[in-house]
Amino acid sequence: MIRAQNLTKRYADGTLALAQVSLTVGPGEMVGLLGPSGAGKTTLLRLFYGALRPSAGRLEVMGRSMDQLQPAILRRLRRQVAVIPQSHHVIPHTSVLYNVLIGGLGYLSTGRSLLTLARARYEEVMMAHRALERVGLGGELHTRAEVLSGGQQQRVAVARALVQGASLILADEPVASVDEPTAETVLDVLRELNQQGKTVVMSLHQVDFALAYCSRLLVLDGGRLLHDGSPGEIRGLEIYRSREEVGCGDR
Repeated sequence: MIRAQNLTKRYADGTLALAQVSLTVGPGEMVGLLGPSGAGKTTLLRLFYGALRPSAGRLEVMGRSMDQLQPAILRRLRRQVAVIPQSHHVIPHTSVLYNVLIGGLGYLSTGRSLLTLARARYEEVMMAHRALERVGLGGELHTRAEVLSGGQQQRVAVARALVQGASLILADEPVASVDEPTAETVLDVLRELNQQGKTVVMSLHQVDFALAYCSRLLVLDGGRLLHDGSPGEIRGLEIYRSREEVGCGDR
């Protein structure tokens, strides 16, 4: 699903966010990204879905080279890549239903997309409702997104990814702004999707969750990949002790 070789990203201000990172992610894996603030976790995810281009090195996602994609090809690729962003990205003055249905727009023509948002069909509404039920928001279909809490908005973002039906799910701190029971609900949904064959890559700042939910952990620090291994192996790394929060909101 993902193959990176000596992947490097330097921002315009000179900040070196990633330095020669090499890794592969196979189909059906559930991978956690750990590291302190500024480690490069968010940058890596943004490179994976094409929001950024590499400064050097090679990156392939689902067989496509991410440094040479034409806009039309990138749009087609993103139909198979669901993104759960750190900042929710809901449209505040619209309904929860509207926000969830946006997840399916990559499969539709522009005209059909506008019609979907203006007058969703019954099966589309039911699909959105089922997705919201899975994240504990089944009763909020017609609620305006702006009145939801930050944690509820994050769950809307997860439901939107469910509706998209993508093969690859990239989640940037998906449980950073929710309480522990809600975090477990969100992570349970992601694990269920993984068990159905979806590939999941997510950054986390709580090591306990990473140990409990991920089959493989990548540890970044200073833009470099320090460790790539199983949860059992990472327990021996002193700076990533269980229950330690290792940073959130990084670049």
